[in-house]
Amino acid sequence: MDHRMSLRIPLDLSVTVKPLVGRAFSGEVQDVSFDGAFLITATKRAVNLLRKHVRVRLKGMHMREGRFLEIRAHVVRAEDDGIGLAFDSYDEAVNEYLEHAYAERLRRELAPLSWWY
Repeated sequence: MDHRMSLRIPLDLSVTVKPLVGRAFSGEVQDVSFDGAFLITATKRAVNLLRKHVRVRLKGMHMREGRFLEIRAHVVRAEDDGIGLAFDSYDEAVNEYLEHAYAERLRRELAPLSWWY
């Protein structure tokens, strides 16, 4: 059962996941919310990551000073095809990015209805 309180939006974005201990691996974001995300991964170690903290680097997304946008999270679900994450704490840069993603999704969904206004 999913306990996220905010709307999930699909997001097509490549990521690199770096556990605090162990090797990094790549994945794709299936969907994201303000609380967490589900990542499609090919790793066979997903079950070993339950309750572990990870850093998720969004490929192609840069913050100020050329740093990559990185999200700190912990793994709350491990499936055959990926992992469910809960974001650890409020981060202004991450929140700004998610607000932009939500606004873009809403704009695309409402565009066909714009002739009503």
